[in-house]
Amino acid sequence: MSESRQELAADDDQDSPRGLSEEELAELSVDPLLPALAMKEMRDPDEAADLLQDTLSRVVKYGSSFRGDSTPRTWAVSTMRNVANTRRMHRARDQFVEDIDEHTNWIPDHRTLNEDQIIGKLDAVREVSKLSGALSPIMLSVLLLFSEGYKHNEIAERIGITVTNSKVTLHRARKLARQVLDAKDES
Repeated sequence: MSESRQELAADDDQDSPRGLSEEELAELSVDPLLPALAMKEMRDPDEAADLLQDTLSRVVKYGSSFRGDSTPRTWAVSTMRNVANTRRMHRARDQFVEDIDEHTNWIPDHRTLNEDQIIGKLDAVREVSKLSGALSPIMLSVLLLFSEGYKHNEIAERIGITVTNSKVTLHRARKLARQVLDAKDES
């Protein structure tokens, strides 16, 4: 075999997964870093326990695809962070759906409103529906919760983000909402 073919074969061997050994899996299952990181990521003992269990089950399930580019611990930590981010995205999406459900219930009975009030409420619903396509679920949730009088610490806790992130998201959502509504008005 020529020298260049040997180098290519060596490169192929490095890219192929080496898998995790049973010993490495056992070490990961008792590693004290993983439960601590799970608690830091989720801030709730029950959710942290679920995150840890999901992470370890994924590490076992996909352990054969471990290539060895990093330590098994680093790979498990990355897996945990990815699972936590996915959970946060799902929670934000679910919260968005709940918020939309809450906001559709505020429209009062049409028999108690005069015609101008009904038109005003319908215009507000149209504006929210215009924004729902342009804003991310988190942006829309923060905007709707803030408009209902929630404080940033309450919004952050409810959605699962930091207070600073709540403030930044509100600022960006307002800016984008103005752009979207101005563009819709012009057309």
